[in-house]
Amino acid sequence: MRRFSLPVILLLISCLATLPALACGGDGGGDSLTVITHDSFNLSEELIKQFRSRTT
Repeated sequence: MRRFSLPVILLLISCLATLPALACGGDGGGDSLTVITHDSFNLSEELIKQFRSRTT
């Protein structure tokens, strides 16, 4: 039988505990999208303009 370490078990439990919160949608009236990226992921201004023009 494979044994898992305590940090792995706690991580799994915390991930499973957050699933119900992620499934709750809110009021559904949102009209904005927040895109979060890593600092090293550089988006050019032209790419941002293209994204905005296609999503509005």
